[in-house]
Amino acid sequence: MKKAVSLVLALGLSACGANKTDYAFHAEIDRQVEQIALLRAQYRQQTEDPALDPIRDKIALSGSYPRLGSPCLGRADDTYPTESEKTALKRWSAARGAFIAQLAVLAKPPPDATERMARFMAQFDSVNFEAEAEISAKLDQLSEGGMTYCQFAQAAKSINREARRTASGYRNTIHEELILDAKRRGGLDNPTATPFSTTTW
Repeated sequence: MKKAVSLVLALGLSACGANKTDYAFHAEIDRQVEQIALLRAQYRQQTEDPALDPIRDKIALSGSYPRLGSPCLGRADDTYPTESEKTALKRWSAARGAFIAQLAVLAKPPPDATERMARFMAQFDSVNFEAEAEISAKLDQLSEGGMTYCQFAQAAKSINREARRTASGYRNTIHEELILDAKRRGGLDNPTATPFSTTTW
């Protein structure tokens, strides 16, 4: 098998640690998992750039929002970005866009995946990348002063929630295919561990 992997598989396995040897695919995709971990670390380092300080307490640079309650960081004085904040937002947007583009390069099903698994992996990845594109458009709107910070956070949370809902069926199907594949390859008789993270990328 060549070193290629669906984003859903790589990100899920990277959160699965001790269970990695249970699946036939795992040894073949370690390099992709490591590459994604490296990209994540580089992106986290970029979000620590002092140039982003003007927006650090106004927006979730991690891209994560609470599933319950308001995503607006508890700020009562919701505002439109100032000129200095617009500059910081555009800098963050560029770093975020580059990170997502690098992930997209890695988001490929394994060449020997079943047709069904490959199809659902591609659909899962498509849902998530489309959601990120929608959030990017909202971020552009924010950085141009077209919406407030809280409006952006609410929009991003809504987009993420819908992506999770749509992708959950694909995730479950891929899990089933992984179990069947492991049984075919003789690597797993009674699988109990799920290879997927419970959070989105």
